[in-house]
Amino acid sequence: MKPRSRFLFSRRKRSLHSNGEGRMDLLKEVQSLHGKIGHTLTKLKLVGFIEVNGRKFEAKSEHGIIQSGVPVRIIGSAFGILRVEPLERLLGI
Repeated sequence: MKPRSRFLFSRRKRSLHSNGEGRMDLLKEVQSLHGKIGHTLTKLKLVGFIEVNGRKFEAKSEHGIIQSGVPVRIIGSAFGILRVEPLERLLGI
C-alpha cells in the first residue's frame, strides 16, 4: 500500500498536466502570481478555484471560508496550489 502523501502528490501532478502545460512551467507561473489580485470562482472551504488574469487556479483559503466572487490576494503557494486571503481583510473593511 502506498503512503497517502504519495497518492495526493500523484493526484495533484495529474491535475497540473491536465491543460497540456508542463508541471515546471505551471509551478513557475503560480510563483509569479504572488501578490496579485484575483477573485474566487467557487466557495473556498478547504480548497476551491480562483481566477487571476483570465486563468483558473486551485487555491486554499488561509482565513476560513471565502464565498464565491470575493476579491482575494495571493500570499503564497505550495505544490501548485495558491494560498489566498480576502482582499477586504487587507483593507480592514
